[in-house]
Amino acid sequence: FTPIGGQEWVVVASGQAFPDALGAGPMAAFLEAPLLLVPKSGTLPSAVAGEIDRLKPNNIMVVGGPGAVSNSMVGQLAQHAPLNQTYTIDGANRYDTAAQTSEGFDPEVTGVPVFVGSGVDFPDALGGGAAASILGGTLLLTTPTKLPTETAAALKRLTPTKVFVLGGTGAVSNTVFNQVKTAVGSAVPVGRLGGTNRFDTAAKVSK
Repeated sequence: FTPIGGQEWVVVASGQAFPDALGAGPMAAFLEAPLLLVPKSGTLPSAVAGEIDRLKPNNIMVVGGPGAVSNSMVGQLAQHAPLNQTYTIDGANRYDTAAQTSEGFDPEVTGVPVFVGSGVDFPDALGGGAAASILGGTLLLTTPTKLPTETAAALKRLTPTKVFVLGGTGAVSNTVFNQVKTAVGSAVPVGRLGGTNRFDTAAKVSK
């Protein structure tokens, strides 16, 4: 990834826990930014520090609160951005963080495709995040049995062109599927991309 005259944004998420990085991927694509990973605490890895220095970003966006990326780590990141221009997306939980991450698409972009995947396991959302990035869409997370209020609110705000629910009923139940349909309204098509296993689901997302 080679910047031209300095990178505008660099997006950073935890490399030790998966949820925040899932939503950070499509947002990084929207910002035309790389996604870098850091530990929760300790010393900023030299490889990450060196890459940020090479990119010379004007801004660093950290996705996740202190429970995922500590204040100390954010402070170390800030030392590599002009004027300490480091921002954080810190939701009350992983679902809220993903919902807040999707705000990067509004109001600049409305009517985007939205992918909804399980926030308790990562495989389905990995493929969905890549597809969302290609389509200019975003990724939201849900529990397997109940649509979080933060996710429902984001679905309404984003006014999606269509919604893809990722995974079979074991990953995202039909109850959640119907709650997604209620959140977006009858005019928005909602479909499921679910296979017999995570490998089959990823293949279906690819199609």
